[in-house]
Amino acid sequence: MPTESEIFHSKFCRGIRVAFNWQRLFVEGWPIAVSKLQDSAIFSTLKLPWYLGDSGFVSFNAPGALPVRLVDIEKWYPLLPEKQQSDIDNIKGEFLSGARTTEFEFPVYAVPKDEYLVMDGNHRLSALALAKLPFTIDMWVVRGPIDPVALKDLTHIIQGAQ
Repeated sequence: MPTESEIFHSKFCRGIRVAFNWQRLFVEGWPIAVSKLQDSAIFSTLKLPWYLGDSGFVSFNAPGALPVRLVDIEKWYPLLPEKQQSDIDNIKGEFLSGARTTEFEFPVYAVPKDEYLVMDGNHRLSALALAKLPFTIDMWVVRGPIDPVALKDLTHIIQGAQ
């Protein structure tokens, strides 16, 4: 019987592009839980690994970069690069036309204050928030250490908490 870590890996290893430490997940056996969500209130707890700085969207390594919150999409969406906007608009159109279902699963990493850092699904979640349609999504939550060696993006979470 596969472990939680093995199931999580089989579902998301190809999609997760953030610097996630798969080896530590397997060795330390961090807990993983799945939450079925149907309320857009969850958007207030989701941080995306897209970063804003004083000059708009910036690279991961930019000083003072902070991850955007999904609930604030109306504020930061116009600042996104054109390609990302186009991708999100296409997915939103597919949601609205029914060509794409508003049921999907995505991985997150639990961070302090009952919030989550999205590890994959940024475009789909953004399109879903903009489409304002009913949905059923499964959020796979990894509860690992708050340590940038576990997930590099946690550097920004730790800095933002200070």
